[in-house]
Amino acid sequence: LITKGFQWTGVSGYVASGTFTYDDTLATVTANGFGATNGLEELEVSFFDPASTLLASFDNVTAGVSSYEFLTISFDTASMEFFGAFDVGEDTLNAVADPEFYVLGDIGGNTQLVRVTGGARTFGVDTQSDTVVDVFDIPEPASIALLCLGLAGTGFHRRRKVA
Repeated sequence: LITKGFQWTGVSGYVASGTFTYDDTLATVTANGFGATNGLEELEVSFFDPASTLLASFDNVTAGVSSYEFLTISFDTASMEFFGAFDVGEDTLNAVADPEFYVLGDIGGNTQLVRVTGGARTFGVDTQSDTVVDVFDIPEPASIALLCLGLAGTGFHRRRKVA
């Protein structure tokens, strides 16, 4: 399994970012609505306003099962790119979380950030045309620990030389 980060940024500065874990033996990973996914093991997404204030966070997929009725993603594991229809977030209209947010649209086309408050949807809170969702590596905990250990060792060695 591989874990990557992703980020969608609207023209007004709203951001949807998160992480996803997928089966890298598959050429394409997909998820459509409730239930079992095709190779997508975990998906978490958070929404931020232009001042980087956290608005909401949702776990759309846990243990290969989607809990978001409208979840729609397709990811090419070779090119490391999302393609086609794209819908991540949460929209239950039943006040499970209030407010709720989701990004809806098409990769390469137009997408929009939608806000749901008190059962009412506000479409177009932010938009993006020619949509690209950036995908990036997440540092492994072991790599971070080794880096910290190396820096501490360098500091200790330098301190001993000076003394």
